[in-house]
Amino acid sequence: MNERFRLPRLWEASVDREAGAGDALVACREVTTLRQVALPTLTAQHHARFAVLCTQAAWDGGLGATEFNSWANSWLAGQDTSGVNARELADELEAEAHRGTGLAHPELLMGANAARAAVHASKISWLVGRARDEENSRAIELAAEAIHTALRMTRLDLVSLSEQAVPRAASAVPPVQPAPSVAANRILRALPT
Repeated sequence: MNERFRLPRLWEASVDREAGAGDALVACREVTTLRQVALPTLTAQHHARFAVLCTQAAWDGGLGATEFNSWANSWLAGQDTSGVNARELADELEAEAHRGTGLAHPELLMGANAARAAVHASKISWLVGRARDEENSRAIELAAEAIHTALRMTRLDLVSLSEQAVPRAASAVPPVQPAPSVAANRILRALPT
């Protein structure tokens, strides 16, 4: 889906068919909406994390896989927040992919796109206005391309990968309210009796 919706709504629904772990889309005949749920607030960082996790899951060996996995593990752990290492890796992978025809190694381009999504996501913290929006859009676009390539390469458990990329927020706990004191308030004490 590459459409933008002005006022999107998200519904929890039940379908007449059981969805498998690797199903990105479910074809069904009957859908029953249960309740409307709040939309998650997803950032470019979430999209980049999901792209890196999908790329790691799909790219199991071959040219550049070990280098990508070592960078991805450090980036997911929060060690490369500037995006410098991600840019170097993306440049190397793109150069290697374009060395031939570019069609023989889609995994290299997938890795480069995931790393570039991380580069653009790292810039967002210090940008404002239109530049921030452009970097956000570019990060999401590159992440979507990496995820699309990963899905063409293998079946992925998208639910577990998305839960790793965007951890569920803890439910809100209401603050503890202090018990009212029994003492008279100061206005009543100041009144003449």
